[in-house]
Amino acid sequence: MIRTAATGFALATALTGLGAVMSPASATDTGTEHCPDHSSPDVTKVELDYETTSLDLTLPEGSWICVKAGTEAQMVQLGPGGTYTQDFAFNKKCKALAISYYVIYKKPCPTY
Repeated sequence: MIRTAATGFALATALTGLGAVMSPASATDTGTEHCPDHSSPDVTKVELDYETTSLDLTLPEGSWICVKAGTEAQMVQLGPGGTYTQDFAFNKKCKALAISYYVIYKKPCPTY
């Protein structure tokens, strides 16, 4: 949890420096986080099979997407070749939880 908070703080600090202000996720009454604007027609939401913990997308390195795994959602930056491995939500045995969906934004990241 400390790593998630530190990563979120670093991300928010970096994005604030770029002139963008965003919240990595919004909580619902059930305590489950969702990606910002995940149901908006202005974004591309891709539902997955709940069996994969990594992505290999045809997006440029450095692109920002939002990933939901377990009950958490987080903005992440794609690595070389548009890749990402889920590294923020784990079960009690420290196994990474599968990605349930990811959101691609037309703008670099949602603003609030």
